[in-house]
Amino acid sequence: MAVSENDLVVGPLTPAAGVTTISLDFYFEQAAWLEVYKSGSETPLVLGTDYTVAGAGSSSGVVTLTTAANGTDAYSIYLAVPLKRSSDMQLRGEFKSEPFNIEMDRLWQALQGLDTQLSQTLRTGKTSTSVAALETYIAADRANKAIVFSADGGALAIGPTSDQIAAAQGYSESAAASAVLAAQYADGYALGARMQTQRIMQRLKNDDGDCNIVVFSDSTGDAATEWVRLIAGRLASAWPSFTVKYCLWDSALIPETYSATTETVQSGSGANTLTVWNCAVPGSVATHFAGARFTSAATQAQNPDLIILNYGHNGGSDAIQQVGYHNTLLDQCASRLPDVPVILTGQNPWLDGTGNTPAKVNALRALAARRGCGFIDIHAAFLQSGVSLASLMADNVHPNATGQALWADVVERVFVWQGGDASGQTTTGLDSYVIEAVHNFAEFAKWTLSGNAAVAKNTVYYETLGHSTKLSNTVGANGWIYVDLVGSQDVIAYRNKYVTFALRRRVDTAQGGTAGRVEINDGVGSTISSGGGVKSDGFAWHFVTHKMSGAATRVRVYVYASSAATAEELYLDRGILSLGTLPLDSPPMQLQTFMRGAILRVKRRRSCDRAQQCGREYRTRGSVHFDGFRRG
Repeated sequence: MAVSENDLVVGPLTPAAGVTTISLDFYFEQAAWLEVYKSGSETPLVLGTDYTVAGAGSSSGVVTLTTAANGTDAYSIYLAVPLKRSSDMQLRGEFKSEPFNIEMDRLWQALQGLDTQLSQTLRTGKTSTSVAALETYIAADRANKAIVFSADGGALAIGPTSDQIAAAQGYSESAAASAVLAAQYADGYALGARMQTQRIMQRLKNDDGDCNIVVFSDSTGDAATEWVRLIAGRLASAWPSFTVKYCLWDSALIPETYSATTETVQSGSGANTLTVWNCAVPGSVATHFAGARFTSAATQAQNPDLIILNYGHNGGSDAIQQVGYHNTLLDQCASRLPDVPVILTGQNPWLDGTGNTPAKVNALRALAARRGCGFIDIHAAFLQSGVSLASLMADNVHPNATGQALWADVVERVFVWQGGDASGQTTTGLDSYVIEAVHNFAEFAKWTLSGNAAVAKNTVYYETLGHSTKLSNTVGANGWIYVDLVGSQDVIAYRNKYVTFALRRRVDTAQGGTAGRVEINDGVGSTISSGGGVKSDGFAWHFVTHKMSGAATRVRVYVYASSAATAEELYLDRGILSLGTLPLDSPPMQLQTFMRGAILRVKRRRSCDRAQQCGREYRTRGSVHFDGFRRG
């Protein structure tokens, strides 16, 4: 049999729905030498299971499919002659042409099959210069890497890793997302924070000395590939005269502080330096830096021109808990850095839709408005980026390189010079009012003791009135105190509203993590702080905010010496329950209220002369006014 020119392939072809047979146009000796492929898989179908063959030994064979074609799938049939020889020619005797022709036919068909396979490979043109062979000897040198052409196209070489290629694709997708972001939504996600950047923008624009940005963050901003470090690089590009440095907080050190290694992102042409101080701690909430750590993070050498708070993923799914955490850190910012602008971020959504992120973002947006902070809406930027959320995420919570680049795109738009805009610190919350206050040991001693808790008057550690209340616990059981600051007769006024309890207390650094926890219970539900808050060798605030139930029967406040059955102690100076989400202070000092030329002195304390209720009316010279306790 002569072997005619043939590629020994049928297909790919798509039979009509219901068709079961495919005709062959080449000679084949055995059915087992055929390979049948179905589109979508490089694994051949199984002879006898997926198809049968008729016509072996001829050029008019037929392949019959076990399952009829669906009109969509394509089929390809190859002849794969085994590259082997099973018998030898006779050494003597009559020469017979038949076995010789069979052997020659097999050789030519094998060559035709190889030629078909070669035609499906990547090749250089006939007029191209030859390409040097790629030689690699160690598997690890080429594992997960691409093969690339050299710069002159004359040789093959080991190229980038699969991770590097994925990262490049991520940057490309981020660029596309950024284009959509710019075209559709312009700078909307950043506009809510530009006012707070005007202080540092003016200094950068005027080349007015060294500048500093402090970022308090969780793990969404701690890596060199994440948005905080990316922003340092982009600010460097925007301000070439500034030397730009990047310093990362090291939470593994005891005590925690900044890493001894500072990265120089850019050596500027001028004399001034911009430093980005990244206080990112994985798994943390906003209270992590509210205390002794705040001093070393933001008030020693940093002299910040801008503070950014990036929290919300950790600390539970309750949105109102985040308000308490943020208020604690915002109080540190307002009291210790009163002129430094603050920006809050609404973090990215979770991939599986859990985490209650939308509610947290809305709560922080409202808090930013109340406290005069800026707000960056990363959450909306991710959802409206123009690409799938999955393409922006490395896991359920953390953005990948594409998502981090998008995050940096939004934050970068905050740093825009807007001329004469004001740029200052947060508000104090004077638009709210105090419901009740506890100022001294006599008042704290009236609270109900539970577990192993005990209270005692202390004249060593105090902030007002010459004493504090020592709250302690012994090993073996939890210990706490509680009191109803609003009873059933008055609670109706606070149903469906927010209340905040601010506790001024001292928890030494040697104490456990639960000393000083605070809880508000309304008879239906509770909000409790996840930990004791700030620990330092001095008094500091701890806040809890609670949304009152529509069926609330009371406002009961708990203060824990320990919720871990350990021996702990703390010192209470005062506690203030106020309406709203902003904490208020009510120190026990003499107030001077001027009325009709006379001075009315009202003692700010919970006592019988206040007719049992803070804010009751007082009458003086026939005129009615409120004691200064309710409206400071």
